[in-house]
Amino acid sequence: MNTTRCLVTVMMVCLAASFKILAGPVSLTRYALVVGSNTGDAERRELKYAVSDAESFARVLMELGGVRQDRCMVMKNPDKRGFLRGLGRLKTAIHNEKALQGRKEVVIYYSGHADERGILLGREGFAYKEIRDTLHQMGVDVRIAVLDACASGSFTREKGGTHRPPFLYDMSTVTEGYAFLTSSSADEVSQESDAIRSSFFTHYLVSGMRGPADANRDGKVTLNEAYEFAYDETLQRTEKTSAGPQHASYDIRLKGSGDLVLTDLRTSSAVLRLMPALTGRIFVHDAQGHLLVELSKSPGKKLEIGLEPGEFEVLVHSSDGVSAGNILLKEGGVTEVTGSELHKVKQVAHRLRGAETMVDDSYARIPFNMSFLPQLSISGRYNKTKVYASLSLLAGMTEWLHGAELSSGISVVTETMTGVQVASIATLGGEVTGLQLSGVANLVKGSVKGLQIASVVNTSTSGLTGLQLSGAVNFSGKDVAGGQVASAANHLQGNLSGVQLSGGYNFSGGAIRGIQIASACNVANESSTGIQITGCTNIAPAGFAGCGIAGGVNVTGCMTGLQIAGGINVTGDFIGIQIAPVNISRKMTGLQLGVFNICDTVDGVPLAVFSYVRSNPPRYRVYLDEAGFVTAGVRSGGEYFYSLLSLGTTTVSLTGYQWYFGAGFGARLPVKKGYFAVESMANQVHVRNVWDLSPVFHVRNSVIYAYTFTPGFSLWVGPSLNIGIAWREGKMRNSYREVTYERHLQHWHAYWPGITGGIEL
Repeated sequence: MNTTRCLVTVMMVCLAASFKILAGPVSLTRYALVVGSNTGDAERRELKYAVSDAESFARVLMELGGVRQDRCMVMKNPDKRGFLRGLGRLKTAIHNEKALQGRKEVVIYYSGHADERGILLGREGFAYKEIRDTLHQMGVDVRIAVLDACASGSFTREKGGTHRPPFLYDMSTVTEGYAFLTSSSADEVSQESDAIRSSFFTHYLVSGMRGPADANRDGKVTLNEAYEFAYDETLQRTEKTSAGPQHASYDIRLKGSGDLVLTDLRTSSAVLRLMPALTGRIFVHDAQGHLLVELSKSPGKKLEIGLEPGEFEVLVHSSDGVSAGNILLKEGGVTEVTGSELHKVKQVAHRLRGAETMVDDSYARIPFNMSFLPQLSISGRYNKTKVYASLSLLAGMTEWLHGAELSSGISVVTETMTGVQVASIATLGGEVTGLQLSGVANLVKGSVKGLQIASVVNTSTSGLTGLQLSGAVNFSGKDVAGGQVASAANHLQGNLSGVQLSGGYNFSGGAIRGIQIASACNVANESSTGIQITGCTNIAPAGFAGCGIAGGVNVTGCMTGLQIAGGINVTGDFIGIQIAPVNISRKMTGLQLGVFNICDTVDGVPLAVFSYVRSNPPRYRVYLDEAGFVTAGVRSGGEYFYSLLSLGTTTVSLTGYQWYFGAGFGARLPVKKGYFAVESMANQVHVRNVWDLSPVFHVRNSVIYAYTFTPGFSLWVGPSLNIGIAWREGKMRNSYREVTYERHLQHWHAYWPGITGGIEL
C-alpha cells in the first residue's frame, strides 16, 4: 500500500565553475549535509522513511559520489536550530579547506515535510529563499541541493519552472548558473511506499546513481542521466496508484555547456555486472533484506551496478516467472550475473513495489498443531505452513502464525506472527504483531508491533511500535515508538519516540522525542527533544532541547532548556539554565549557576564564585575602604554581570591586625569612558588567624563609577552601605570611627556608611 507524503520534492541546484574539454582533469572536493526528518505535527502525520531515505542518499554519495566520510554530515530529525548548526559546520568545514586546489562542490539533501513557503523542521519553517541564499554563500564552485519534501514544487514555480519531460545536455563544460529540480509539481501529490520502504523519487534517484541510469555506459552517472531515470521510473510506478501519477519538473539556468557527474562507477569497491542474457524487472537486496536497486533491463546489453563488497540477493521478474539467487561480491572485483546462478521461485513476498505482502498458495493451512519437535507433529511437515493454534513440547516451528502458540521450550515463526507466542525458553519471529512472552529471550529479525516480555533479552532488528519489557537487555535495530524498560540496558540503533527506562544505561543511535531514565548513562546520538535523567552521565553530542538532570555529568553538543548536574555540565551553544558545581559552554545565553563557570561568550547571567569568559577576561583590583582594609581582588564574568573574589588585611583594629576573604556579585552598565556598577560583597573577617571561632561577617553593598584611562587600566570609587554580623559582643574599629554592635536575638548587628575605591587592571 502506498502512503502519501504530500508533495515529495527534489530540488537540485548546480552553480559550476568549469574547465575546457581539452584541459586535463581537475581535482574535486565534495562536501555533503544530508538531513532526514520523519517528524510530523498536529496537521501532518509522521513520515516513515524520510530518515532512511537520507541514509540511503548519504551512503551512495560516500560509496560512489566522491564524498569522504569526514566531509559528509548526516542529521536525523533535527529542529531548526540543529539544522542551522549543521549548515554552520558545513560552511566552517569548507572555509577550513579553502586552500585546497581544484573544484569544490557542496551537496545539501533534505527529506521530510514542507509547505508552499519552505521546509518544516519540527514546528518551525525554513524558507526556500533562505535555502537559496545559504547555497549562494557557501563559497564553492558547484552547489547541489536535493529536497524530498512536501509542496516544494512551489520552489521551481516561483522562478517559472514547468512540468516537462527530462532534459538533456551533452556538452563539455558548465561555467555557472543553477538547476532546480522537483519530483512533482506544486499541485500534485508525491508518495512514499511501504513496499519499497522509501519515497518513490528518492528510491529511483538513488537506484539510478548506482549505475542503472548510466545511459551511455561510460561508467559515470550524470545529473541529467540520474534525473531522466528517476523521472521515467517514478511516473511509470505511480500511474496506477490511488494518489495518481507523479511528474518531475525543473527550472534550469546554466551558462556554458556540459553535465555534472554525480557518481563514478569506476571508483566502486565492488561491481555487479548484469550480462546481456538477463532481462526483466530486477531487484537487488542487501543481506538485511533492504531493497537497494530496482530497474528494468532489456536483453542484449550489459549493465553495471556499484555496490559495497558483501552478499546480495538478486531477483528477476520476467515473462518466464521469478528467479532469485544470492551473489557474493568481492573487494575490488567484478561479479557477473548471467541468469544461470539464479533458481526459479514460485512467489516472493513483499518484494514488488506498490503492493502489500502477497499470499503464496504453497502454504499449508493448519487450524491446530501439536508437536514434540518441528519434524514430529500431528500435522506432519509441509514445505510452508500457516498455523492458527499450536502447542509444542520442546520446539515448534511455522512460517506463519495467526493466533496463538504455547511452547514448553522454543517457539519459532520464521515469517509473520499475528497473535500470541509464549515459550518457557525463547520465541523467535520474523515480523511480529501481538505479544511475545518468554522465560529467557524474544528474538525478532523483523519489526515488532505490540509487546515483548522476557526475563533476559528482547530484540527487534527492524524496529518496534509498542513496548519491550526485559529483566536484563532490550535491543532494537531501528526506530522505537513506545517504550523500552530493562533492568540493565536499553539499546536502540534508530530514533526513540517514547520512553527508555533502565537500571543501567540507555542508548539511542538516532534522536529521541521523549524520556530517557537510567541509573548510569543516557545517550542520544542525534539532535533530540525531551528529558534525560540519570545518576551518572547524560550524553547528547548532536544537541538537546528539554531537560537534562545528572548526578555526575551532562554532555551535549548544543542545548536549549535546563541542565542540572551534581558534577559538571558541558555543552556547546546553550540557551536556558545551567546548574552545577562546574558549568562549561561555548556560547551561553541565559543563567549559569555554579562554583565555576567557563564559556567563550555569554549573553545572560553567570553566577559563580569564579566565572571565566574568554571574550571578557578577568580584571584584577587593588582597593581601600573605610575600615582600613587593603584588598586584592578579581572581577570575572560577562559584560553586564560578574563575580567578585577578594582577600584583604588591616592593622586598624581594637584587637590587633585583621584579615578577611570574601565573594560577591556585580552588575555593570558600560558608558563611554568606563562603567557604573552595583556590587554586593560578603566577607568573613578573622582576627590574627583563620581558626578564629567567632569571625565577624561583613557585607558591603556599593555603587561605583570606574573611569577607564586605557583598556587595561581604570580607577574606580563609590559609596557603600555596610552590615556587620557577629556571634559575640564586641566592637570593630574603622579608620574614622568605632562601630558598636547591638544585640538582635542571638547575634550582634552593626550598620554604617562607607566609601571604597581603587584601581582595576
